[in-house]
Amino acid sequence: MSQEFYPYLMITADIILVTTLPLLLRLLTILLSRNKQFIGLESDFYRCLTHILTVDFVSALISILIVEPATYGIFRDFYENNSGWLSKIVIFHSSILSTLSVYFHSIIAFNRLTAILFTLNYQKIWTPRRMRYLHFTGWFLSIFLSLPLIWPIRGSCAIVKSPFGVRGLSFVLISSEANISYQAPPVVIAAFIEILILISYCIMVANVSKYKEIAKAVIRTTAASVFMCTSGWFLIIFVAAASYYGHAYNGDLFSLEVYYALFKIGYAVNGSITSWVTLIIFRDALSKMSQRSKINFRFDLEFSRVSIVLAYLKLIRAIQDQPDQQLKVVKDDWTCPLYLFQSHAISISSNKRGSDAFHLSILSYSPIFSFSLPNFSLQSPLCSLYLVPSILYLLFSSLPHLLYKPTTLFLPPPSFISSMPSYKLSYFPGRGLGEVSRQMFHLSGTPFEDHRVTMEDWPKYKDTTPFGQMPVLFVDGKPLPQSFAIARYLANLFGFAGKTPFEAAWVDALADQYKDYLNEIRGFLVVAYGFADGDKEKLKKEMAEPAIHKFYSILEKRAKDNGSNGHFVGNSLTWIDLIISDHIGVLEGHIPNAISAFPLVNEIRKKTTSNPKLKEWIDKRPVTPF
Repeated sequence: MSQEFYPYLMITADIILVTTLPLLLRLLTILLSRNKQFIGLESDFYRCLTHILTVDFVSALISILIVEPATYGIFRDFYENNSGWLSKIVIFHSSILSTLSVYFHSIIAFNRLTAILFTLNYQKIWTPRRMRYLHFTGWFLSIFLSLPLIWPIRGSCAIVKSPFGVRGLSFVLISSEANISYQAPPVVIAAFIEILILISYCIMVANVSKYKEIAKAVIRTTAASVFMCTSGWFLIIFVAAASYYGHAYNGDLFSLEVYYALFKIGYAVNGSITSWVTLIIFRDALSKMSQRSKINFRFDLEFSRVSIVLAYLKLIRAIQDQPDQQLKVVKDDWTCPLYLFQSHAISISSNKRGSDAFHLSILSYSPIFSFSLPNFSLQSPLCSLYLVPSILYLLFSSLPHLLYKPTTLFLPPPSFISSMPSYKLSYFPGRGLGEVSRQMFHLSGTPFEDHRVTMEDWPKYKDTTPFGQMPVLFVDGKPLPQSFAIARYLANLFGFAGKTPFEAAWVDALADQYKDYLNEIRGFLVVAYGFADGDKEKLKKEMAEPAIHKFYSILEKRAKDNGSNGHFVGNSLTWIDLIISDHIGVLEGHIPNAISAFPLVNEIRKKTTSNPKLKEWIDKRPVTPF
């Protein structure tokens, strides 16, 4: 390949890095939000993906902030004067971090291999504790092997020719032994691991006949893992081909500059492909996450209700007096790329000066940073000072989505943002059968109307319900009866139903068993609540205690069979964890230490109720007798 392509190849590598950086930031924000139940990724894959993207993000920052400017001769004096410590960061980036990324890819490969070969038992092999040990080992060894870079190894720089002919810099270590130590072993180790990864995926292909027995989620993550590793194989083939050509024909396949540029493109792709594969293969899951994202750009505008319609370029078609009413952004006369945003919540209130205070919240595609701005007028310079840079920033953060789907700028927001359904849950003023649904709303951060019907109002409200019972969930005004039907609907919607159909079936099985248990203990509970007359102590001994022992023995065994991991099913929170944990609280109000003989069940309750979002709801919910 001719040397004249050298500048274009270098620019190609830089474009790959720059366009991927905002996507990396967006994906990391989503994954680090710890909302994996809603994202719908398997826990093992989710953890490894988070570590890989973290490594890729750090590598991209080092390349963009240090390596590339120095190569092009930008701020050459600064980089030359600080080359002593910058060179160590660059060597850490090019050797240690690269090998660490391959290590995390190998964990995914071996995890997927066991998922294919041992479909029913692979989760027992890859327990959360073992995964944490493996991830910790990778980071610990990387940091430990980097300690000599701090001391005694010293760094410097060398003058190189930049793609445009000016003098650029390349960072090196002063000692030749140090250079070899931080270049040759990582390359050999990475190549060996890549070969093992390739063998693993070949074995998976050989077992393709088993795919009919495997959950779609496993196949999907396995396919994603294969695509994520392709760039590493390309680098190995590229280096091997150049080396073979040199030995076989006693010459160079590429000039030194072109070889360096092609290698750099491969390296850039290697650090970017995970992000783009994640965006493409899990696009629907990430779209759900965007739908559920918290408001991430908020500002308050203070002026009259009339002026916002007339003066603010008709941004909003109608203003409704109800707080938190969903409105849609429309295209009327608006040419700025605000189609990325949507009006989410509106409230009108009177301020001290007699005018209306208009509060507008905006939701963007990219859940990155939150801005909280003071009240200001459109005529104020503060409007431009705050609003314009923020819009430009959010536009930049949405760059990967725009590149993937450029029509975003010219079309109204997609349906998953512009049409969020409204929810209303009607139930008595107690926890009972409606509490698990309330908890899932709060855990997912989904707004809903908590409609509590008093006993006095129930007779006139009863005929309006489908079955003459509560709870009833209204989705955009359409009713859904039966407590467990509601719970299953919300669990599937918010990611608390189990990660696979088999897990979901187990959750349903335990829920059905819970109903049987409630029927057995109902006589005691109605007396304990004061809804009927009876001998509470006698019913406790003859009815409640046998039912408790029978049901919670089943739960204790199930918790043990599930690996004693703090959940009844799988390795993530499900609605059966919620409903059992809440019922234990009710039970202990009438029978102290009712489940003290079941330690694993107690552990699940403790882990469930310690969830920060759930704990926040429990602390603020109304205190009720049942």
